[in-house]
Amino acid sequence: MFTSYGIVHYDTKDGPWVSVSVDQQLADYCFALIPKHHRVVKPRWKPHVTVLRPEDLPIHPENWEKHEGERVEFIYDPTVLCESGFWWFNLWCVTMEDIRRELGLSIISRITVPPPGYSKCFHCTIGKDVAIA
Repeated sequence: MFTSYGIVHYDTKDGPWVSVSVDQQLADYCFALIPKHHRVVKPRWKPHVTVLRPEDLPIHPENWEKHEGERVEFIYDPTVLCESGFWWFNLWCVTMEDIRRELGLSIISRITVPPPGYSKCFHCTIGKDVAIA
């Protein structure tokens, strides 16, 4: 496991979104780990972690923007994963869990078992197969 940092951002342009930026060099490094025989393109958006998307709808909107601009630390596993043509790496962050909890959302991970001290697995999408691009 390795450590990195990102900045929390709240957005309401297309519904409520909370994201945390991911360093472009980290995303580029993980993208470079994708085997070259796959035809993969990078996403149109800058690398980030989605903490809340519109379908989640916060239950406690009074906590909206509580962490805006905050620098958060996360740990990540640079192992690149793929399913249904999408490529990503997993990461974990207590502050991201706190943001979800404060907005009344679940922090239980449905996908992977997190390391000790964490409850939810987050991810950063780094690419998608050309066939679905």
